Amino acid sequence: MALSNTPVLYKVKKKRKIIKAIIASAVIMFFFLVFLSGVIIIFYLSEKEQKLKINKVLNIQIWF
Repeated sequence: MALSNTPVLYKVKKKRKIIKAIIASAVIMFFFLVFLSGVIIIFYLSEKEQKLKINKVLNIQIWF
């Protein structure tokens, strides 16, 4: 019987494939969450900047 066809090595190879698939999906999910948080931060900063611009315009209108 060849060593590569033993049931123990088959189970080990199967577990390695499962672990590799889990790691791959975890890495993809991590980068997706990093991308999503970046989009949220950019959106928040743009909203904050627009509020500052509106406040400046309102302050100018109040003074004049």
